[in-house]
Amino acid sequence: MKATRLRDSIIGLPDVVLVGVPLFLLALVFRVHGIGDQSLWQDEAWEVWLSSLPLASIVRLLPQYDTSPPLYHFVLHEWMTVFGRSALAVRLLSAVGGALAIPLVYALGRRLADRRTAFIAALLVLINPFHIWYSQETRSYSVVATLVVGAVWCLLQWMETSRRLWGVLLFLLDAILLYTQSTTILVVAAQVTYIGVTLYRRRQWDFTPVLPIVAALIMWAPWVPTMVQQANNGQTTWIPFTTLSDARDFMQQLTGMDRQPSLAGYDPVRLVIAVIFLACAVLSLRKGWPEALLLISPAIVLFLFGTHQHLWGPRTVLFAEFGIALLAARTLARLPFSIGGCLTALIVLGTLIGLSDTPAKEPWRGAAALLCTHASPGDVVYVLPPYALAPLAYATMERPCPELFLWPNQPLPRTPDGFLNRIFTGPIRSDTTGAWLAGQESPSDKIFDRRLVARRARIWLIRRDSFHVPWQAVSIFDVTPGSPVAFQGLFIAYADITPTMPAPQPVGTNPASGSVVDDLKDFSKIYSHTSELRFFSDNVGFLGGDASRLSRTDTGTTRPQSFIYSVPKLRSFEVTAYFWPRAAMGNFTFYTSRDARTWTTLTPNISPRGGDWKKVVYAGQRIPAGTRYLKIQFPSGAAPYWDPQVSSVTLTW
Repeated sequence: MKATRLRDSIIGLPDVVLVGVPLFLLALVFRVHGIGDQSLWQDEAWEVWLSSLPLASIVRLLPQYDTSPPLYHFVLHEWMTVFGRSALAVRLLSAVGGALAIPLVYALGRRLADRRTAFIAALLVLINPFHIWYSQETRSYSVVATLVVGAVWCLLQWMETSRRLWGVLLFLLDAILLYTQSTTILVVAAQVTYIGVTLYRRRQWDFTPVLPIVAALIMWAPWVPTMVQQANNGQTTWIPFTTLSDARDFMQQLTGMDRQPSLAGYDPVRLVIAVIFLACAVLSLRKGWPEALLLISPAIVLFLFGTHQHLWGPRTVLFAEFGIALLAARTLARLPFSIGGCLTALIVLGTLIGLSDTPAKEPWRGAAALLCTHASPGDVVYVLPPYALAPLAYATMERPCPELFLWPNQPLPRTPDGFLNRIFTGPIRSDTTGAWLAGQESPSDKIFDRRLVARRARIWLIRRDSFHVPWQAVSIFDVTPGSPVAFQGLFIAYADITPTMPAPQPVGTNPASGSVVDDLKDFSKIYSHTSELRFFSDNVGFLGGDASRLSRTDTGTTRPQSFIYSVPKLRSFEVTAYFWPRAAMGNFTFYTSRDARTWTTLTPNISPRGGDWKKVVYAGQRIPAGTRYLKIQFPSGAAPYWDPQVSSVTLTW
C-alpha cells in the first residue's frame, strides 16, 4: 500500500519537477567541477573586494569602479558572510544561479512546445561551454541569464491567466534584473514590445499586462541618475565597436563549439556542427516563434547599438543562448526520430569536445607565490597597471605572506574594509617589515624613493599584459648605498611567473665607450617602455625585409607611447622607421636626460628614403653632455595604431 501511494504521488508531480530537479543537479555538477582550480582574475577580484565592503560603501564607490547596479554586490556580500571568500565560495553563487537556468529552460520549452523539445533545449544549455564558463566566474552574468528566463516564464503565464501572482512575480523579477545589470533594460523593452504585438493581434486594448513592468521601471527610476554617471565616467571606452566578425564569434560561442571566439581554432568537423546548430534554429524562426525572440532580440539590439557605442559584450546577453537552444531544439524534435536523434547526438558530441578547450585565467596565484616567497622587507613591487593590485592582493590572501604596504598616493580607495586592507596597514616608515606595493601605469613612471627602502632591498615589476602574452616577472636590481642615481646599473631579468624565483643575475658594468644596434626583436636592450607596445612581423617584403619592428597597440591619443634606452654617455644615435604612405605622417619626438626624470627635447636630422612604406632615418649628433637616457616617443593622432613602425636603433657612447 505504501509503495502504491509513493508511486501515485510521484505520478502526480508536475513533469517539470520530475525532470527539472535531476537536470538542475546534473547542471550543478558540470558547473562546480574545477570551479576553484584557477586564480580569480582582475574583474573577479574587484567584484569580491567591492562586495566585501559595507552596503553603504558599495553604493558610494560603485560609480567609480563598476558599470553595474548594486544588487548583485549586495547578494554577494551576504553570500560571503555565510560561505567565506575562497575562490570556490565566491564563484559558487554564479554556479548555483547558472544551474537553475536549465530546469527553467526545460519548463519554458515544455510550455511552448512538448517534452522532447524541452529536453533537447535543456540538454544543449546544460553542456554549453560558454554558459559553464560564466557560471564559474564571480560576476552576475549567469544569474542574470537565469532571471531573464524566469521573467519570460512569468510574462507568458501573466498574459495567459491574468492571475495576480504572475503579475507580482513579473514585477519582482524585472525590478531585480534592472538593479542587477543595466543592459536588461533591453529585456524589459522586449517584454513591452511582445505585449503590444500580442494585444494588437488579439485586437485587445487592455493595458493591464504592462502594469507590472511599469511598476518595475518606477522602482528602478532612482538609480537612473547614477547609471548616467557611470556611463559618463569612461569605464566602457575600452570596448571596441561591433563588427560582423563579432557576430560570427558570438554565434560560435552560443553553439558551444568553442569557448574562444576564434574561427582559426576550429577544425572542419566542429565548424560543420556549428552550422547545423544554427541552421536548425533559423528553420524554427522562419516558422514563427515570437516567444524565443524575447530572449534573442535584446542581443540583436545591443549588437546594433554597439556599432556606434562602447556597449557590446556577449556575456551581458548570455540569455540569448537559451533562445537559440529552444529554436534549434524545436527543429530537431520535429524531424524524424532517426535524423533528429543523430543530429542531436552530433551537436552534443561537438559541444562536449568544446568543454576540453578550457581558457586559462590570469595566474595571480603564481605571482603571489613568487612575491610571498622571495620578497624581502623593504622591497618595492611595481604592479602594472594599478588596478592589478586587487587580484594580486586577493591571491596573497590565499597563502601565508609577509605584510604588504601600499606606496603613498596610489589610485586605490583608502578604506578599512575589504581584503585590500592588508596593503593599507601600518604607518609609512623606512624600516618596514614588509614589502611596498606600488601601482604603475608604465615601467618608466618611476615613483621609487630609495630613502624609504632598506639597505639591500630589491625592486620588482609584476605586469598584467593586456594582449595575452605570457606573464613576466621582472626582477630588477639591488640598490647599493650611496648611489648618485637611484637606478644606476639597471638590469632586467625576465622569467615566467612560477612558484620558484630564478637565480639572481649579476649586474654588469658598461664600458667607457662603444655602440649597440637594437634590431627590435624583443625588449632586452630597452631600459623601459610604456605598456601599449608590441612587435610586428608581417609584411616583411614591404618594410625592407625586416622581420621584426616595434609599434603601438593603440593610437596613443590617451597617453603617448614611448621607449627608453640607457647608456653611460650618449654621443649619437640613428633610428630607422617606416610610415604607411596612405596615412598622415607625424614624426617621432626625441628626449634626452641625465637622470630619467628631467627630459629635454632633441631635434634630430630627418632623412626620408621612400619605398612601399616610407622609410625615414632620424640621426642625432649634437647630444647634450652627460646624457645617459634617450626617450623615443611615437607620434599620436589619426594614424592607425600600427603606423609608424621602428625598424632599428643604433646608439654610440
